[in-house]
Amino acid sequence: PGYNYRVKAIFRHLENPPQDAASAYFEFKNVMSKEQYKGNESFDVQLIVSYIPGGLVIRLNKEGNAYYLIPGKLQLTFNNTTVENQLAEIWKNKLEMLTSSLYNPIPKWKAIKATVIHDPNKFGKAYLIQQIQFSN
Repeated sequence: PGYNYRVKAIFRHLENPPQDAASAYFEFKNVMSKEQYKGNESFDVQLIVSYIPGGLVIRLNKEGNAYYLIPGKLQLTFNNTTVENQLAEIWKNKLEMLTSSLYNPIPKWKAIKATVIHDPNKFGKAYLIQQIQFSN
């Protein structure tokens, strides 16, 4: 995360594609350029996603005192206690779901939207959460 890439690819069209496959695709060749993103625009990350099969899943992990969107790779950082407390509440709900005796437990919210920017102190390795919004 945090980089813009210019890549070279070849567009391929299959004359007789398999019945369950696409008739066209891009074949990656190489990276022509990689440029660090310099902006500071915020963007939204959904912390609840739906997988089939499996249902709703909270996309939050914790290692020690650090929260991650992608374990060990993409950290979610914060700079205020409101967001810190909200992350702790989300984590608590995820743990409750993981230890639930229900077949397919669901989160206590329908959606969780985190508004983030690239963390300038951990560029390419973390998003700094500006706010979290819950939908019931």
